[in-house]
Amino acid sequence: MDILKISKNVESQFDNIFEELRSGLSAREDSRAFGAMIEQQIADNWKSICENCGYKPLERPGRRTIFDFAFMIGETIVGIETSKNFIIFLQN
Repeated sequence: MDILKISKNVESQFDNIFEELRSGLSAREDSRAFGAMIEQQIADNWKSICENCGYKPLERPGRRTIFDFAFMIGETIVGIETSKNFIIFLQN
């Protein structure tokens, strides 16, 4: 499993969904509101992000987990934590 390739695939998909927003983003006083907007954009596009990369999207795991979004590659669960900018790999 090539972690760098997986990261670049997901990053490329994130770039695609945020490209249209880049020019229209205004300054925001509340960074939490901005973070929530980013997370919602990812949530709204999660299925297509995963499918475009060839990964199987998983349902959002809930608030008390160690990651915000997840997908499967073979038997491995890959979780993404958006607020900390890291990827977690969990082997079944």
